[in-house]
Amino acid sequence: MTQLLFCCTTVPRVRLSVLALTLAMLASCSSSHSDVECDSNDACSNGFLCLDRACVLACTSHEECGVGSFCIDGVCRTTECDVAEDCALPGTCQRRSGSDCINHRCIYGVASDGDECDDTDPCTEDDHCLSGDCHGTLVICNAPPTSTCTDSNTTYVTYPSVGNCDVATGECSYPPVSIPCTNCESVCLGACAGIVCPDQNGGCLSSGTCDPLTTNCEYTDRDNGYPCDLSGAPAGSH
Repeated sequence: MTQLLFCCTTVPRVRLSVLALTLAMLASCSSSHSDVECDSNDACSNGFLCLDRACVLACTSHEECGVGSFCIDGVCRTTECDVAEDCALPGTCQRRSGSDCINHRCIYGVASDGDECDDTDPCTEDDHCLSGDCHGTLVICNAPPTSTCTDSNTTYVTYPSVGNCDVATGECSYPPVSIPCTNCESVCLGACAGIVCPDQNGGCLSSGTCDPLTTNCEYTDRDNGYPCDLSGAPAGSH
């Protein structure tokens, strides 16, 4: 028996006469508004808010409201605007000046390519507009602190040649690596001078540091499944 799947449940197709009822249920399930009258949010189903005595779907983006509805001030509405003055919150590469309300949709002017913007990603810099979207360049963390000797000249402290950008602050971090080394200043401090240990195998070998006792680069293996980029990796990397 053919099954008809829709958003509330699954029912068998028993006769063509129920098709209209099924379509009505589909529309009800996807609607951003409810026929339920309300005095408070408690009278509305989960995910709906009481607005102007009607239960309206709460939202964070237009996509959540379905076709023909828009997310305005946290709730789904069937119109985005009535007049141009309603269009007050353009995107980062759109212009408020010159905006218009056409067919209840806000139409904004597009910022010029190269105009400064903010893509809200702390780990990008030089953000600029391109074809109406904001694009930034990833921050490159390749300036680690200088290696030092500690613990009465018995420990060599070094840092990865390539650090990580903290997505909360946009600052580069370089986890320190401590290596026991007797007479550190004379034996280890200058041994790795000028040696850089960039990521290898598309980033699968990372956090490279120079071992002052061998002057070889030592790496940390990324976990299986970690995204990598072989576009600039040596031949044979995988």
